Amino acid sequence: MRKFVNLTSFQLIFIAVMLFPFLGGCSGVYYAAEYENSESAAAEVSKRIDQVESFADDLFDEWEDELKLPTSLFRISNSEK
Repeated sequence: MRKFVNLTSFQLIFIAVMLFPFLGGCSGVYYAAEYENSESAAAEVSKRIDQVESFADDLFDEWEDELKLPTSLFRISNSEK
């Protein structure tokens, strides 16, 4: 036959408070905050990637325009000859 231990309310609360972190207590709050931080960081990275891609597109467009320039100047100089 089992014997039950009579614990006071204070003792039960103390045990619960001491075991709470080890039983996964508050992990939902911790992980929710971590998720929000990660989500925010991911949004910032996505924003930076979009900015870099936009800059790269503009740069390549400019380079293409510059590549066309010597060809047109070469045609003008040849037509003058």
